[in-house]
Amino acid sequence: MLNQTMLLLIGMVFTTVAFIDNPISYAEKRECKDLTKEVKYNSEDHDDNKESEKEFKKSLEQDSLCEFTERHDKEELKGEVKNWDEYKKSEVYQTSNKEQKDCQEEGFKSPDDGDKALQGYEIEYCGWDED
Repeated sequence: MLNQTMLLLIGMVFTTVAFIDNPISYAEKRECKDLTKEVKYNSEDHDDNKESEKEFKKSLEQDSLCEFTERHDKEELKGEVKNWDEYKKSEVYQTSNKEQKDCQEEGFKSPDDGDKALQGYEIEYCGWDED
């Protein structure tokens, strides 16, 4: 009887240590953690942006935040959001978690040349994984 009780007690200790030793996080993870986070901006490149601006608007409507982040990082998209209410209806915003939405709203509220706007690079930043 004593051996069974001792064995049960040791088993419970090992089980407890196993659960405590493995950190478990129930916090929401940001979704774009598979990206390389390689910034490819070229401040010297000021070509005609009409095509990339069209793609920017199209991407906002049909891509997830993660897809937008990857495309913007590859410099396929250039643009900005000036209408926050319209942007909140976009697929990019709707597929964002609360932390990402807060990040995007903060980017919009911070003035760009005195006006409120959300730049593409700010949306991209909000899509990166924090890890």
